[in-house]
Amino acid sequence: MLFRSLRAAGCAVEVVTDRSLYGGDPITALREVPESTSRLLVVGHEPDLVELLQVLCGADVRLPTAALALVELEAPWPLLPAGRGVLHLLVGPKLLGDVN
Repeated sequence: MLFRSLRAAGCAVEVVTDRSLYGGDPITALREVPESTSRLLVVGHEPDLVELLQVLCGADVRLPTAALALVELEAPWPLLPAGRGVLHLLVGPKLLGDVN
């Protein structure tokens, strides 16, 4: 539904399934994202997403089911150092509301 909404709004959306984040090294996985990518949506489960936030921006957060986190990265993907991201937004499912 999210991707259909983005496409309807005129956004170019490419869906890629990559399981390397699960139980892997998140920085290595992100370094494999093409440098031309300006925005990236990562969908996953615990504990992988909390670990990813810890690596990207040093955030020690609780991420409930169906939460949304917005992280801005300063470096291009291939040069991405750990701990250099900025956590701008963390929204729980109650604030996101009913999507039906």
